[in-house]
Amino acid sequence: MIASVWMLLLALGPQQPVGTVELRLVGPLDGAAVEAGSAPTELRLELARGEIRQFAAPVLLPDAPLPLPVAARLSGAPAEAQVVPGSGRHPGLWSELSPTLVGRGLPPLVEGTEPARPGALHGAWILAALVVVMAMRRRPWVAGGLGFVAAVALLSRPPERVPGPTVEVLEGEGAAGPWLRVRGARGRLELEDAAAGWLRLLPGSAPAQLALEEGGSGGRWAVEAPGARIYYYEALPASRAGSGELARSWIRAEDGAWSARGPWAAGSPLPAAIEGGEPPPAWLIAGLPPGEEVLLGLLAGPGERWLRSVGGAGGESPLRR
Repeated sequence: MIASVWMLLLALGPQQPVGTVELRLVGPLDGAAVEAGSAPTELRLELARGEIRQFAAPVLLPDAPLPLPVAARLSGAPAEAQVVPGSGRHPGLWSELSPTLVGRGLPPLVEGTEPARPGALHGAWILAALVVVMAMRRRPWVAGGLGFVAAVALLSRPPERVPGPTVEVLEGEGAAGPWLRVRGARGRLELEDAAAGWLRLLPGSAPAQLALEEGGSGGRWAVEAPGARIYYYEALPASRAGSGELARSWIRAEDGAWSARGPWAAGSPLPAAIEGGEPPPAWLIAGLPPGEEVLLGLLAGPGERWLRSVGGAGGESPLRR
């Protein structure tokens, strides 16, 4: 219960609109920052002299629904940058989104770690320890003790913090209602496609950096905020969401009773209820409106992708897949 309330409170935090513009870049370029919104976007790209490339770049926008930028200025590079006229995309007003979509619980995010890797400092420590041990070779007990202390100090180095895995939630209201895609990660969130949306950082005071990087035909971009939880909201048409095989599924009836249903392929009949089945995660049911049918599920395939669909307008059932 406490976890559900906590994740619901997180879902009600502040957010910042992110738009996209098509940038036409003319080299030479070896890393720079483009100023086209309320904060610079770092360009981690390399262009030869005279090389011309075009990318969809993310730009942080003011909270007010101002027009998208029509000009761009590069800092730290002799390259040229132009905003392609009419290429801007604005996510719109947050207040125009369905409150039953944006008021749901957010998925918990874990911080990634990787084993400690010996660096120059540790190499110097090992060399110094070997010198001391060799100097004390006539006193084996002392040498053994020093060697043990050196080994413990080396192995006790804490693991390095790295960006955590991405979690995705598809939020919907019936088969034809509005949908949102919410993606989240700790420290760094990679977004392979530049789509206008809304950025939310927890804590809200955490500094964030937008970056456009090499990758694919049109580049890829990322949001970086070390140590913070990063969530990105993107509106989706109903045709792009809600389908696919579910590795696990749960159904809530209008009377509020939950039942586990197990795997469920799109287009197949609703599976029978599993007696004594495991309940859905607490964060997944946080903020759901009462008195309506609900479908929850974990999508099959790589990564952690969840589905959360509530009955839409006119009593449309979320079970129509």
